[in-house]
Amino acid sequence: MALIGCGWLGQAVAQRLIEKHIAVVGTTRSAQRANTLREQGIEPVILDVAALSAANTQALADSPCWMINIPPGRRRIDASVFTEQLCRLIDVAQAQDIQQIIFISTTSVYGESPYTEVSEIKENAPTYPETGSAHAHVAIEQYLRETLPGRHCVLRLAGLVDDQRHPVTSLSGRSQISAPQKPVNLVHKVDVVNAVLAIQQKCIVDDVLHLSATDHPPRKAYYQWAADEKGLQRPDFIKDDKPIGKVIDPQYTLQKLGLTLAYASPYDMLR
Repeated sequence: MALIGCGWLGQAVAQRLIEKHIAVVGTTRSAQRANTLREQGIEPVILDVAALSAANTQALADSPCWMINIPPGRRRIDASVFTEQLCRLIDVAQAQDIQQIIFISTTSVYGESPYTEVSEIKENAPTYPETGSAHAHVAIEQYLRETLPGRHCVLRLAGLVDDQRHPVTSLSGRSQISAPQKPVNLVHKVDVVNAVLAIQQKCIVDDVLHLSATDHPPRKAYYQWAADEKGLQRPDFIKDDKPIGKVIDPQYTLQKLGLTLAYASPYDMLR
């Protein structure tokens, strides 16, 4: 299996595949990172999606399944450039006759502003992209449907965390945060790894899945608790009792993949 973008999530997927004696190719843009991947039993390929060529993608051709997990970055992005780069990568997959693409997308494609009250979101909900990243992911998903019918699966993730990487770190000490009653949508890295392996093993194609914990506590209660758990300064929220926002319902995905969440509640993710 080829992991296009073998970072924090990709390496966790790789380790599970290696435990199952499945050969793993992982891409990185850094020669130094390539050595780290090699030490972990991953065959490294130095690849920059901004400079694709037949030479630097040939090493991926022998992997029948690719997981594409290249985030656009935390800072402001040029959505059109990012979209063009990922679509060119999909063209490479088509030319090399790759049999399954697992594309890691985001639940931000559903947007925020339509949900003036708490709304349950299932996998077939209409998208309403508002950020540059969300617009890019919607466009890439559409290109996959057009270019690789019968050979792709989209997995949209809620906020991805583990016990070390958690959004409360960036919220700590902030004040006047809006929407204190907004539901939290998070998913643990372990559950994402389980989902990716199930998609690969069951050969799921032509489907859009999404993944989140099934418990959705309000932001103020949860992030203040999380700050206490991590010994951080509590974030402060405005006084607003109106619940708004979306609740990601993963039941279809869990049933489709035959999974039970290891971390069904965000409260479990720090315990």
